Amino acid sequence: MAVRPLGNMPERPCAGYPAFRRGTKQAPQGIVLSGLSSKGSDRLKRTMPRLDTVDSLEIDAPAEALFAIILDYPRMREWYPRYVIDVIGEGPVQEGSRLRHELAAPGAPIKSRFTRTIVTLDPGRSIEETYDDGDLIGRGRWEFEPITESRTRVSFYCQVRSNRMLMHLGFLLGGERGHNMVYQEILAALQAHVSRKAA
Repeated sequence: MAVRPLGNMPERPCAGYPAFRRGTKQAPQGIVLSGLSSKGSDRLKRTMPRLDTVDSLEIDAPAEALFAIILDYPRMREWYPRYVIDVIGEGPVQEGSRLRHELAAPGAPIKSRFTRTIVTLDPGRSIEETYDDGDLIGRGRWEFEPITESRTRVSFYCQVRSNRMLMHLGFLLGGERGHNMVYQEILAALQAHVSRKAA
């Protein structure tokens, strides 16, 4: 399944982050490795690789229905078992919710673990979120663009950097290609899920 190019990304950044720039890979400022003295960490500051990418797919379902399925993160494992997501604390997923993620990427021997915060919800249109700690730091955005009343272009914009050494190596080896493979699988699984519900 090919990634559908979207041209210029809309520049609607979350607070504190720059706008998305499609097709770029940039290294952020030096990141201090934990467990080192300040003198040692100054010597061993590293710039970790960063991804700035988008995946999208047109799906035969209304935008509002697809928005609701994605927002129900804890049930994603029912239609994409590689991704296990739990709300930290109780209650539904809403603005301010923190989510614990564990993702087993296809063909990868290790799992990535990180925490997201839901920043802004625009029902039926977009979900803005930040990656706060764990293996990834950055931000992401789901967008649901109606094409017709019953067909929607679903896109996930992602701008993250690796935050731990194993993920740093994974970015160097797989990079954008590996990330796109995961989200192409997620979008295909979403399409299959809504098709089963409609049957």
